[in-house]
Amino acid sequence: MTTRRLIALTLLLLAVLPLAILNFVSFRTDVTRERAAADARLEQAARSAADGLAERLDRLLDNMRADAATPALAEALMLARSSAIDARTINRHLLLVTLREPLYLTSVGLLDAGGRNLADTQPARVGIDESNERYVREVLRLNHSQLNGPLVPVWDTYPGLFATAPITAGGARTLGLLRARLEPALLAQVLARGASPVP
Repeated sequence: MTTRRLIALTLLLLAVLPLAILNFVSFRTDVTRERAAADARLEQAARSAADGLAERLDRLLDNMRADAATPALAEALMLARSSAIDARTINRHLLLVTLREPLYLTSVGLLDAGGRNLADTQPARVGIDESNERYVREVLRLNHSQLNGPLVPVWDTYPGLFATAPITAGGARTLGLLRARLEPALLAQVLARGASPVP
């Protein structure tokens, strides 16, 4: 290789190498910036989904508390000790509960203080003993509305979310509880809505 060619090659390398390094550094900076922006969008979507889910579940529990305070349910539980309950009246109340979550609600039941299902929108579940289920034990122990799950109860083969609210007499003694079973898809639906692209 001649000296002239060697000098030309050296000058070319000295001109091209800094440009290549500068392009590489610029590319890395752009990638880092894009990753940071994507992380920020994901974090905002996750926060939005969590807020949406919390709001939806709070509203569900508020509705359950309001439904459990219906005097007809407390009266039915008091009468159930001595005679059969008025199934038509109770089922009318239970069906009204289903109107709030028509897509994800699969069953609403009225349980006595022992956890026995006295009335249900799924008639096959009437008479089932749910006393060992976590959603029953916790509500009877704590005496306030609860959301449990996803879990698989003994009377089902699929997991569900369970919203329960105590039914009390005079605000003190627990007569029984109102139980709603929801599909876990409710969680996925709320999370998907919260994870939609952020403008």
